[in-house]
Amino acid sequence: MNINGTRVASFVTSAKAFLQLLLMVAFALSVNAQAPPPPSTRTDNVLEVIHGVEIIDPYRWLEDQDSDETKRWVTAQNSYMHSLLDNIPMRPRIQKRVEEMLRHDYVSEAFQEGGYYFFYKRNADQDLWSVYR
Repeated sequence: MNINGTRVASFVTSAKAFLQLLLMVAFALSVNAQAPPPPSTRTDNVLEVIHGVEIIDPYRWLEDQDSDETKRWVTAQNSYMHSLLDNIPMRPRIQKRVEEMLRHDYVSEAFQEGGYYFFYKRNADQDLWSVYR
């Protein structure tokens, strides 16, 4: 695929990153300096050799999404995150405004592939992009 179609997706990714940055700043300004520490996370030193390179993966156990331990870890992390972020008074306003700014139709530039012209399009009420020829 041509780079032109990627440019639109890159904008969306940048906008989401901006939202995350904005929420982190709001979080930093409003959270008490004595915030509780996050839940502990078990680490294992699983050693794997890939193409002759030794890789240590301390969080390999988290790859099993169906294990009870992973589910408990995810629940604990989500609870911790909500205990911090849900108390930010301006968070709902910021989230609503950023969502409003991102909720519009997108159409990419046309690009040529295999002798045909294509473009990407996503309406404001759609989650996924469509490719048109």
